[in-house]
Amino acid sequence: MRSGIGGSEHGGGSNGGGNSVQSANSVEPDDVSRLTSAANTLRSLLQKLDFSSDFGVPETDDSIHNVELLLQVNLPPDYKYFLRHLGGEGGEFLQHFEMVGLAAGTQEYEVMVNEWDDIRADIGTKGPVKPMYKNVLWWPVAVQSHEYLFVDMDPPPGGQRGQIIYAMDNNFDRHVVADSFTGLLERLIGFFKKLEMDMSPEIDMDEFFENHFHVMVYAPLKDSSPKR
Repeated sequence: MRSGIGGSEHGGGSNGGGNSVQSANSVEPDDVSRLTSAANTLRSLLQKLDFSSDFGVPETDDSIHNVELLLQVNLPPDYKYFLRHLGGEGGEFLQHFEMVGLAAGTQEYEVMVNEWDDIRADIGTKGPVKPMYKNVLWWPVAVQSHEYLFVDMDPPPGGQRGQIIYAMDNNFDRHVVADSFTGLLERLIGFFKKLEMDMSPEIDMDEFFENHFHVMVYAPLKDSSPKR
């Protein structure tokens, strides 16, 4: 069912554990500090600017374990820590996208694996992401219609396991949005800090979002270079 759509047999090379899910996948204290600092800063900015700061409902260990059994790899530590302790299903803090919990994520994942076309050519990329239409080691973090943010557990050389990529069904471009889930929160912080600095009674919020939001948050990282 999944041959030909990436993952190197569920990413044996990605997690160093073949097809087995490792029982331990701890997050380093410095990474916890970076993640929680980003989450707290983002929530504070959203509340100050009167945007939704709902991070959603955290997941259970059993739910996380079931997803890792499905994928046969561990989820990235920072993303997993966020799901356990900070948020998940229904989170609105991503603004354009809605955070999907693991149950809904499983449904979206199965749609991607089983219903997206298996296109093998003419995939454009920006940044270190494999030129694939779909990959069994891309896990949906957030969704908006046919647009997806995936956590990438099968990056090419130069990429980082756990990086966040943007992909869209019926579209042939894939690009790296952030080096990690924490990095995605930090991109959001950058946007809302700019909004806070530029805020004035005369500001047209719709125009501001149109001009800045996708460029600052979901566009390819500035150091990404196009390749085909």
